[in-house]
Formats: sequence, C-alpha cells, structure tokens
Amino acid sequence: MNLLTLLAYLEQIDFKGDVYYHAVHEKTYDIDEYKMTLGSFTSLYQDVILNK
Repeated sequence: MNLLTLLAYLEQIDFKGDVYYHAVHEKTYDIDEYKMTLGSFTSLYQDVILNK
C-alpha cells in the first residue's frame, strides 16, 4: 500500500523522472530492480484504498 500511495502521488504531481523499485529477497539478499512506468496508479489507488 505504501508503494501504491507513492506511485499515485508521483502521478498526481506530474513527475517526469524515472522510478525504480528494488525488491530485496530476505533469505539471499539478492536485489531485483524494476523500472516503473507511471500512468495507471491513481485509478488503482482509488479502487484499492478509497473504494476497497
């Protein structure tokens, strides 16, 4: 939910930079990097957080 909130906020302020998400595996400490594309998180936030 925190990531969803942050991504929706970045969309609302019309952020134009690159957004990367880093996932750390708890057992191995390996890190996966994902480049996030903004564009649909505000509506997803409204559906998941506000409308449940």
